[in-house]
Amino acid sequence: MDKYIALTHFSNTYKYYHLAIASLRKVFSLLRVKEDMSLLPQSIIMTLLPKPFMICVEKYSRMYDIDPLIVYSVVKAESFFNPRAVSSAGAVGLMQLMPATARGIGRQLGTRNYDLKDPCTSIHFGTKYISWLKKFFKGKLPLMIAGYNAGAGNVKKWKRRRNINAIDRFIEFMPFIETRYYVIRTDKFYLQYKTIYKSK
Repeated sequence: MDKYIALTHFSNTYKYYHLAIASLRKVFSLLRVKEDMSLLPQSIIMTLLPKPFMICVEKYSRMYDIDPLIVYSVVKAESFFNPRAVSSAGAVGLMQLMPATARGIGRQLGTRNYDLKDPCTSIHFGTKYISWLKKFFKGKLPLMIAGYNAGAGNVKKWKRRRNINAIDRFIEFMPFIETRYYVIRTDKFYLQYKTIYKSK
């Protein structure tokens, strides 16, 4: 227990947010305590819902007209704020972009030289991609989030095949379980961020 409490504290202090969150969740697990935002002290909530890389998030959220709390929610769902994360599928960085997706975004931005493990680059590319998904899905957040995880083409195909207009019902019957849970988890993070940061 002491080890995980210390790891939470020092990870937070030295801005290793992914380690701070993982350690704190281990503390909850050992104490058999649920992650109930309404009962937690402010310092614990801020550890679970950090807002790092704020200058970059604010800049690119403004540039692409995306709520910055959506960006934070996607980052938390994708990498738990680990800028050096690489998934088994090959997705890279804070926003876990696939190299092919990043190349397309890089072409649009007129750049070939970029590093997806650089936090600001990942936030720039990821936020631009979210803005494209916002236009593609006409601002319907659950579809945008599903598209971020599974690809816009897949989501459009699933929607057409199932012919379901109610978004909640569509998500419930989504054929990819991983994407369904990703949407639910990201939506939960977004609700938590809005509750904590927009209630001030």
